[in-house]
Amino acid sequence: MREIKFRGYDGMTWIYGSAVQYDNDTDTWYMIEFNGPDDDWVMVGEVGQFTGLYDRNGREIFEGDIVEVSDHPFPLANGVYEVGYNEVMELSAGGYLLFRVRKYCKVIGNNHDNSELLERR
Repeated sequence: MREIKFRGYDGMTWIYGSAVQYDNDTDTWYMIEFNGPDDDWVMVGEVGQFTGLYDRNGREIFEGDIVEVSDHPFPLANGVYEVGYNEVMELSAGGYLLFRVRKYCKVIGNNHDNSELLERR
C-alpha cells in the first residue's frame, strides 16, 4: 500500500505533509507538516498528492510535477509533460498513463516553479 503524503507551497518553500484540509469560506488549503506540531496547520497555496510512483532515478512523483520522458520504445511518447489526472481520473503524463511510462520519466521540475519547461513540449 502506498504512503499518503502531500506537497504544498506556502509562498516561499515547498512543505511536505500528511494531511490536507480545504476551507471553502476562505478558498484556502491547509496542511499538517511532517515533523511539525500535530495541531499546527500551515496555510498553503497549491497542493499536490504523491502518486505512489517514482521516476527512473528513484525520485517521488507528485501531482503537478513536470517529467521528461526519454528513451521510450514508442518514440512519440518522448517529451515533456505535466503529471495530473486525465478525463477518466487516471494518473497521466500528458496523454500517457504515468504507471506505464514511469521508468522512462525523470522529474525535471513542477508546474509552480518551472512552468516554462512545459513550453518545451
